[in-house]
Amino acid sequence: MERKRNGLSSKYLCCLPCNLRSTKVGIREFSGLIANSSQLKPARCFTLKEIKQATNNFNQRTILDSPDNAEFTVYKGTLSSGEIVRVRRSSTMGINMKSKMEKELELLSCLYHRNVVCLVGVCFSKDDHLLVYEHLPNGTLSDHLHDKTKLPLPLEVRLDIAICIAKGLAHLHGHISPPIIHRNVKSSSILLGNKFVAKLSEFGLWKQMDDEVLEGTRSTEGYMPPEYYKARKYTNLSDVYGLGVVLLELLTGEKACDLERHAHNEEALLVRRIWSALRRGGWEALQSKLDPFIS
Repeated sequence: MERKRNGLSSKYLCCLPCNLRSTKVGIREFSGLIANSSQLKPARCFTLKEIKQATNNFNQRTILDSPDNAEFTVYKGTLSSGEIVRVRRSSTMGINMKSKMEKELELLSCLYHRNVVCLVGVCFSKDDHLLVYEHLPNGTLSDHLHDKTKLPLPLEVRLDIAICIAKGLAHLHGHISPPIIHRNVKSSSILLGNKFVAKLSEFGLWKQMDDEVLEGTRSTEGYMPPEYYKARKYTNLSDVYGLGVVLLELLTGEKACDLERHAHNEEALLVRRIWSALRRGGWEALQSKLDPFIS
């Protein structure tokens, strides 16, 4: 696989909704964000009818993801053009959700990057707020690492995935002002496209860092840094910790938090298992933890 190690591009296209003022819910105008730019990649405004046709009227069989927080559900859809997309449907329609989605769209104006999932279009109706993203055909990194029905990823592919995610986070942390923290870096929020190019997803969980730290998190057990449990604060370094856990998953093929191990009175958290192995036997003990498919 070709590996591109060159620096991040200094030019970033925008993925912005078109003609937001014409939507029924009165979404705030974004013209200020796109003025004087000739390099935009405007998102399409879909009708609710188009989205229903694409998802077979939000058929349960098309559901790709439904997080525990139940704020949204992700569907797989096929547009009339044949393009396959991911449709994120919010489960609540209050003022807070509307404000949250406006903020999300504003953030997306800065986030056109090879290693960040791109917005394809939007659909705002009286009863639905829908965001349509590109669909990546190879699913999530978690699927390929932990689903035994999948072929194991070769070492070189795993290295490329690690590089891709590091570049995506570098863009969020260093090329946006103010910086953005993801707050949910984990193997299931990393999508894999053609040739297993990796992209960060789950836009709705991101926050801009107007201050040095943020209270609260949406991260998952096993990916949160120890300091979060003490201070209840989340920073860009917390994202880096999550990336480190993903790297351990890539190297070991094990889950960040394995509840089956916990049920058998074993340590559930991958980080603690690795740390324990290092303390007992150093690097030789760590080598025994490597995924046999790459060691």
